[in-house]
Amino acid sequence: MAGKSAKKHAANNTRILNQSIYISLIMVLLPLLRIVSGNHYSRSLYFKFIIIQLPLLVCIFILNKTGRPIWVDGDLKNFGSMIDLTNPQGLVEYMLDLIYLSWGGNISIIIFNSFKLVWFIWGLLIPTYVIYKLYGLKRQYFNNVKLPRQNNNKSMDQDNEPSKSKRQLKREQKNKSNDKVKYRTR
Repeated sequence: MAGKSAKKHAANNTRILNQSIYISLIMVLLPLLRIVSGNHYSRSLYFKFIIIQLPLLVCIFILNKTGRPIWVDGDLKNFGSMIDLTNPQGLVEYMLDLIYLSWGGNISIIIFNSFKLVWFIWGLLIPTYVIYKLYGLKRQYFNNVKLPRQNNNKSMDQDNEPSKSKRQLKREQKNKSNDKVKYRTR
C-alpha cells in the first residue's frame, strides 16, 4: 500500500513540475519575443526583463530540485522529499504564489508591451501579500495569550479556581445530599 501511495505522490509531483516548467518557459519566451520584436533595443530594457524573471526562475529551480522524484532502474528512490505539490502548504505555497504572480506580470508584458503592471505587481501586490501572510502568522502564534479577567464580583479564592459548569455544580449538590453512608447521631 505504501509503495502505491509513494508512486502516486511521485507521479503527481512530476506532472505538476513538468506543467510548471512548460508554462514558465512559454511565459518567459513570449514576453522576450514581444520585447525583441519591438523597436526597443536598450540594455536597460533587457536588464529589467532579466531582473523580473529571476524570482520565477529561482522558484522553479528550487521546486524542481526538492520536489522532483528520482527513479533508478524503474524503482522509486526518492519521491520528492515529501513535498506535496497537489496540496501545497507553507513555503511551497508561497513559492507557487510567487510563480503565478510572475506569470501575471509576463502576461501584462505580452498584452501591453509595458513593465508598468509588472512593477505594480512587484511593488504593491507582493509586499501586500507578504504583510497579509505575516499578519496571519502573528495572529496564529501571538494572539493566543489570554489576559486575566477582572471580575470584581468574585473573591480572590474563587478567581484562582477554574469555573465549573452547571452540570458539575448539579452533580456536586446531588452527591452532597445523597451520601452513601449516613450516620445517625443520638
